[in-house]
Amino acid sequence: AFEGSAIKSVDFACATIVGERAFANTSSLVSASLGGVTEMGEYLFASSAVKNVTFGAGTKLVSDYAFYNLGNLESVTLPNGVEEIGAFAFSGTGKLSAINLKGTKTVGEYAFLNATSLKNVDLSTVVKFGNGAMSYTAITKADLANAEYVGDFAFMDDENLTEVTFGALKFVGKYAFSDARLVTVRLPESFDNVNSVYT
Repeated sequence: AFEGSAIKSVDFACATIVGERAFANTSSLVSASLGGVTEMGEYLFASSAVKNVTFGAGTKLVSDYAFYNLGNLESVTLPNGVEEIGAFAFSGTGKLSAINLKGTKTVGEYAFLNATSLKNVDLSTVVKFGNGAMSYTAITKADLANAEYVGDFAFMDDENLTEVTFGALKFVGKYAFSDARLVTVRLPESFDNVNSVYT
């Protein structure tokens, strides 16, 4: 809709459906405010200069590649209850330090890959982490109370990660915590390393 335009700010507080590449290649865009988005196209802000984005109550997902490789992105305000974070959604967002994932059930493949400043995030409601979902971040602790599936490389090279707590774990993929600095790992009593794959 606005791809390649000179738009500087967006205030679409009633927008609930946003199409693919709606704000892509907007080199002057600084801030955007959207409504409770229930449908979101891929590459929403691809190659834009946006720094701050706010989504309204009722937002259900963040699409694949929505904020992919946005070096200027400093903050994204999400309401509680965003159910899914798409693949590569925040990959390469080096200035993003915090994100609200309270209520999120699925974090897609490489969703936060190389979000190197990301430290403050509540992962306690996430059930499934795709491959590489949280790799190369700055998180220090991970409460994975509801995580059943942790994919390959999911937390790889999180060099500040020292503590992980599980509560419902069924599967952990290869190299999932490789090169993390784990000191404490708490597994649930129900975890069965015979019937599950833990590498």
